[in-house]
Amino acid sequence: MSVELATERRVACLPEDHPLAGRDSLGVADVLPEPIIAAPVSPGPWRDYWILTDYRSGPAPVVAEASTLDAEMHLVSRGVGLSITSEAVGRWYGRPGVTFVPILDLVPCSVSLAWWPQDTGLVAELAAVANEVRSRHDAENNLTRLSPPAARRPPESRAAGFCYACQYLRPCFWQAPAWTRQHPLGVLNPVG
Repeated sequence: MSVELATERRVACLPEDHPLAGRDSLGVADVLPEPIIAAPVSPGPWRDYWILTDYRSGPAPVVAEASTLDAEMHLVSRGVGLSITSEAVGRWYGRPGVTFVPILDLVPCSVSLAWWPQDTGLVAELAAVANEVRSRHDAENNLTRLSPPAARRPPESRAAGFCYACQYLRPCFWQAPAWTRQHPLGVLNPVG
């Protein structure tokens, strides 16, 4: 079972002096020949998804591996290569020397909560909270869930701050404007 929490565009993360960095948008064909920074090799489809393996006729030109988002941004800012990431990274985790350009012909990525149906009531409660938060977010931002879910317009803005409850290296996706809503996992710590 699963609940989709959000969808957002995928973007090319580029050094600001890269020839593609000044464009308003890109296509998959624009980024395929470029040297790419990848996550370390791991089982499953994660790495392949972000280096666009399904769009390539041969191996990706991986020039470096980054095991953290911070390492990835550092390598991109030094001009080692580009990376493919979610739009939220550009919104919340920007770095000097790095720019983010939408890749328009890629299917948006989804953030979902998934669990085994036989799991405990605690998981069901967490799923209910996630569903409620998503529904409130959609209502506050006048978003309508379309079929398929990937057609949903991504939110345009988020409040600034860092979520220590999520333990993620960017501000939490579920922050409300002016800190009007408590995070479903804990307390928010505003930045600045």
